[in-house]
Amino acid sequence: MDRTFQARVTVGQYLALALCTFMAGYGLWYKEWAVALLFMLLLVFVIEQLIHSAYTIRAEGELVICRGRFRKVRHIPLQDISLAERAKAPLFGALFVSHYVLVHYTNGKTLALLPTNEEEFLKTLAKRGCKIM
Repeated sequence: MDRTFQARVTVGQYLALALCTFMAGYGLWYKEWAVALLFMLLLVFVIEQLIHSAYTIRAEGELVICRGRFRKVRHIPLQDISLAERAKAPLFGALFVSHYVLVHYTNGKTLALLPTNEEEFLKTLAKRGCKIM
C-alpha cells in the first residue's frame, strides 16, 4: 500500500510568498509591468511548490519525491537508502531551529525532506526495511 506524506511549509517559503506578493502589488501600483509580471510568474511557481510537494513511499519499494508540477519528480529505490535520520539545523543562531529528515542514499548522496509527520514517515521507512537512526 502506498503512503503519501505532504511536505511541511517553512518560514522561508512563507517569506518568499509574502515578498513575491508585495513586489507584484508594487509593480501593479506603480505601473512597472515588467516587475509585476516577473513576480506574478514567480508567485505561481512558489504557490505551486507549496501546494503540490509530497513524498510517497510506494508498495513497489521506492520513495517518490514530488516538489510541484514544474520540477522533476525524483524516484529513489528503498534498497538504495542506507540511512534516514532526524536532523536539526540552527538558523539565525538560537532564534530559529529547523528540523528535517536527512536521507542518505547511493554514492554518499543526501536529501533533506520536510514531511509534516516526521515520526510516521520514519516509521514507514523502517517498516519497508530502511535503516533509521
